[in-house]
Amino acid sequence: MTICDKADSSRTGRERIIRMRELASRLTLSSSYIYSMIKSGRFPRPLPLVPGGRAKGWTESDLSQWLAGRQKFRNPKQTVSEFSTPAETGFANERGDHRHE
Repeated sequence: MTICDKADSSRTGRERIIRMRELASRLTLSSSYIYSMIKSGRFPRPLPLVPGGRAKGWTESDLSQWLAGRQKFRNPKQTVSEFSTPAETGFANERGDHRHE
């Protein structure tokens, strides 16, 4: 986000929308991987930009919240077993659901 983008969003009161191309670039993930994370519930669903249309995007705050949630995995003292549910870990089994096998 540039300084102009921040100024525009604060001036208009609207939040900036991030489309898939920019999202994939910022996260350095492929769009197909992002879609698989959405399907399994590990990434927020995009918002429709036009009623009945195909255009979708994510708000800057949705992305920021998701990234903040990922920060807990940077703590080397915290392990996956410390979380109470698989949904909280962000990991799913091979079928993409959050059941223990």
